[in-house]
Amino acid sequence: MNSYQDNFLIIQAFQDMLSRVRENEKFFSLAEKKFNNQDYLEFYYDACEDEDNTGKLQDIMLCSNDIGYCLSYLAVYRPYLNRTPHLPFQRDTIEGSIFCRYLNMTFERYYNFWDRIGDLLNFHFKLLPERIEDFSRVIDKLNNIKSSSLNYEWLKNFKDNDFNIINNSFRKIIVHHYNIESYFINKLTEVDFDNSSEMLKLKNEFYGLVDFLFTQHQNTFTGFEKAINLIAELKK
Repeated sequence: MNSYQDNFLIIQAFQDMLSRVRENEKFFSLAEKKFNNQDYLEFYYDACEDEDNTGKLQDIMLCSNDIGYCLSYLAVYRPYLNRTPHLPFQRDTIEGSIFCRYLNMTFERYYNFWDRIGDLLNFHFKLLPERIEDFSRVIDKLNNIKSSSLNYEWLKNFKDNDFNIINNSFRKIIVHHYNIESYFINKLTEVDFDNSSEMLKLKNEFYGLVDFLFTQHQNTFTGFEKAINLIAELKK
């Protein structure tokens, strides 16, 4: 057996393991979810009765799929971060390096997903020029016409809280300044290395951020459903 075949079998075995983790943790994409017993495309067209918008919806689904796989990588490598005495964000092992790489990517993929939701809402409500549309701006503009909607209320609350953490607290730092592990390494300058409680607090802050990203997965499904229902309200 040549090296190409050997490597392919290794890749295949890893992908099989990753798929099992993804299924066990239920890190599914929109394409695998049901909304009112319909797939995501049927749910959209049944609610919105609009012209073909499959391209935008396909892009949202692809972002959703990427999120599921990024989270699966984090779930696979997380148990091995404590294999050395170093802090989990110090990239002192191959597992730590891969984990941090996908941690950064997960923030970006979540932002991409919500940005596409903003695009879809703006397509229907025509609130902003396409060149400046994004999720936060669209949600703020919608306040003028849909502030009494429970669907809008959920999206506004999400935008002001969890999305604010994803985007303003971390995604912008990752894209424009430095990676998430560098963010935590910089915080090491503020703590006493000999103070075990301070070091534990920093470590727990890192893992708390990872847990936060896991919890955000369900919000993508809820947010998609709320956005489609909000568009359907416009059609009434």
